[in-house]
This record gives sequence, structure tokens and C-alpha cells, in this order.
Amino acid sequence: MVENIKNRQEKLCAVEATYPKNSTKREDNRLIKIPLDYQALHIGQLWLAPRRGTETFKLDERNLLTTIALQASIAVYNIRLTRELRDHTRC
Repeated sequence: MVENIKNRQEKLCAVEATYPKNSTKREDNRLIKIPLDYQALHIGQLWLAPRRGTETFKLDERNLLTTIALQASIAVYNIRLTRELRDHTRC
């Protein structure tokens, strides 16, 4: 678990300056994208912007967001499994 969080923190730092391709606003380069992955499965992405126009995320805030993203990935994966099981038992 600790190793998984460390890997996510490295990913977060690597994608910190990414922003949507269809965006034309210069301030969008402060958006961060945190991948939502569960084991080897990519579930989605969490896009975040700083609270104020000139603020960036501090290291402790990025660490917290990474942990939240990890928990969200697990929750989304479990919801999908539950839905698949429910759909399978209806047949």
C-alpha cells in the first residue's frame, strides 16, 4: 500500500503541468491530472485546479489528493463489480 501511494505521488508530479488539449486558456496549465487506476486497470482521471488563480498545490495537498484518488479508484472499481454481479444475476 505504501509503495502504491509512492508510485502515485511520482505519477502526480509527472503530470502536474498537463491540461486538456481543447483548452485555450493559459491559466489551465495549473490543472493537475491524477490517474485513477486500480491494480493494472485504468479507471479514469481526476482533474483539479487550484483554489485561486495564482495558487498551486503544495506537496502535502498533492499527497492528500493522491491518497483520495487511490481510494476513489477502489470505490469506482467496487461499484463496477457490484453492477456486473447484479446484471449477471438478473439473466
